[in-house]
Amino acid sequence: MASKHHYEPLASVDKSVRLVVLFPGSIDDDIEIRLIHTTIPNAPVHEALSYAWEEADYSQTVKIEGNTLAISRALHIALLHLRSHTEERVMWIDAICINQADINERNKQVSFMREIYASAKRVVIWIGPEQGESERAMGLLRKMGKEALKDVFDKDKLSRLQRWNSLGELLGRPWFSRAWVVQEVWMASGAILQCGNTHLRWGTFARAMTLKSTWGNIANAIDMVPCEEKRTELRRRYGLAIHISQRISTRVRLLFDMLWNTWDRESSDPRDKVFAILGLVKGYRDRIAVDYDKPMEVVFKEAASAIIKRENSLDLLLAACGPSRQDNLPSWVPDWRHTANAQRPILFVNRAKLHSIYDAFSVWFSQITLVLI
Repeated sequence: MASKHHYEPLASVDKSVRLVVLFPGSIDDDIEIRLIHTTIPNAPVHEALSYAWEEADYSQTVKIEGNTLAISRALHIALLHLRSHTEERVMWIDAICINQADINERNKQVSFMREIYASAKRVVIWIGPEQGESERAMGLLRKMGKEALKDVFDKDKLSRLQRWNSLGELLGRPWFSRAWVVQEVWMASGAILQCGNTHLRWGTFARAMTLKSTWGNIANAIDMVPCEEKRTELRRRYGLAIHISQRISTRVRLLFDMLWNTWDRESSDPRDKVFAILGLVKGYRDRIAVDYDKPMEVVFKEAASAIIKRENSLDLLLAACGPSRQDNLPSWVPDWRHTANAQRPILFVNRAKLHSIYDAFSVWFSQITLVLI
């Protein structure tokens, strides 16, 4: 019986990483890999994987140099689809390349996650296997991205509605709502979106999400959904998809703005709501250190303090819910968890905050009352 894999420590030199060499195989073969140690500047050509961890059940394994390494079911399914039949594939995969049991290593690796994704030849965005109407949805995205929708709009009303419904289902997959994916995609030099065995260039997806001629059709499709709760969820899905597709220049990124615009995103570890954004902004790393030994309350408090001092603004208080909260945070510190965003009361925001990536959908997407001050 194979033994459990034990990680060899990374070298102490700057930007040391592991890469996965995924051996070729057919769909029914066991997954076999090996790990190579290198540094970001000296790494061989490789890809980086962006995916939703979902439930970390660790019910599956991969073979690694005669031993086994436990991985989640979601990652196992991804590797089965990503594996070539004939060639090795070199990738950076966080759940495997980082020793998750070593907090110090996690802290160091997460602190330069920006560079890890930026250095990859391309980022492979895995949103899950083919399921239901996912093929129809991927085809629609391709047509939208190429602005070749005449054949779609010439169909009967029922067929058109089915297409939009399939897209709404696809955008409901967990990847689109995760916090980490913003940095993983925005830092990429190139990316592809993969569902099952179907690929779509990220540029095509981004163009599809900005094709204004389709927004009225999407809005009409949503309005035809009989349940208000489902309509609200569909608006959220489209809003998150538009957000991830529209990269913001580093010149205009501030930590508060980024936390504000990713508030509705989810992370299994609430501290990652801050850590996942640090690589997207400049001037905060000396004030906020990635440290998974710190409790959530300390991380959120450090972020709030850094924002006030670095940005010289008290706009942060607009996001704090005051003394009536049921958490352990000070009244002036926002709770950036997704659940807090879902339950937040009416927000009073200044005009600057109204300029966001969601403005294009504001006519029908906005579900909260904004009061100008």
